[in-house]
Amino acid sequence: MKLKISILSLLFISILLFVFQIIPVTEKKVFALNINFDNYSSFISQQSNWGKWLPENISPEALKNENILLPISSVIALKKDFTIKATTENYSIHPLNPFSYSVTGSNKNNDNVFFSFSYIPDTSLTQIKVEVIDKSNFLSYLFPFLKLNHNGVAAIERLKHYIETPELYYGYPIEKVEVQDTVYVTSSFESTNSKFFNQLPNAFDSLKTFIASRKLHITGNFSVTFNQLNNDSVRVFTGIPVNKLADNSIAVSCLQMPHHGKLVKALFKGKFTDRIKLYSILKKYLLDNHFELVANPYEQYENNQLPVNDNSLINMTLFFPVR
Repeated sequence: MKLKISILSLLFISILLFVFQIIPVTEKKVFALNINFDNYSSFISQQSNWGKWLPENISPEALKNENILLPISSVIALKKDFTIKATTENYSIHPLNPFSYSVTGSNKNNDNVFFSFSYIPDTSLTQIKVEVIDKSNFLSYLFPFLKLNHNGVAAIERLKHYIETPELYYGYPIEKVEVQDTVYVTSSFESTNSKFFNQLPNAFDSLKTFIASRKLHITGNFSVTFNQLNNDSVRVFTGIPVNKLADNSIAVSCLQMPHHGKLVKALFKGKFTDRIKLYSILKKYLLDNHFELVANPYEQYENNQLPVNDNSLINMTLFFPVR
């Protein structure tokens, strides 16, 4: 009798576990993403961007956001199913509408992935909300340790990290800082796009002579501002930060920068001529984050190593004064 009861109990438990496995359960979570609607819509509507955040293992090459400057008006919402593969991961994406997607597949641990996420309309100009729905079964809901991963939640966390990390989303390390060097000695000259390289050393020698004559002390790296006048003509402003104000000379001025002023800065390494893309990226960053440019941008070169031609390899910081 006891054996019969035990068998029936095991049979009942087995049936119960089976039923619990086939009863669907959904778990919801809402994320706030620091990105405006237009940029989010443009980013998520480009199939090539999904490989930058959906897989758990991503190569550094795949992380590059090459389409950051693509006009939003040229982006068309995804309508057809597509797949994303990365090493041992395989995902199928099904657009439900322009703002909702269903994702199935398997992750790096060969766990089944099944979730969906949707944009939630909001009035914010700088933030959007996304609701993710993880789809599981009643058994894993009752016993959380049986569920290996909240795949949808983890995926949207990766999406949030990607778009909120400037080095990933914009392609360069970007941050907002306060003005440190408040007094500059400056001068300027007009030149052509090919000849100003040869004139830069002499311009800075003149500033250093002025600094020595006024008994000033250099407090930071040299800076250069380029103001393009036409296709081949440019006005170049050179500056060196110093410890205090002094009387001007005919060719050199001593200027006070605003105390507690704000700067957006970004790092660049590469050919001098390629830095132009960074200017466009920072302009977009200012627009996305509602900053206003209040003065000319300027460049500072590591160890004051000035470029000698367009192909010079430089390490520089680009500053945009903002408010």
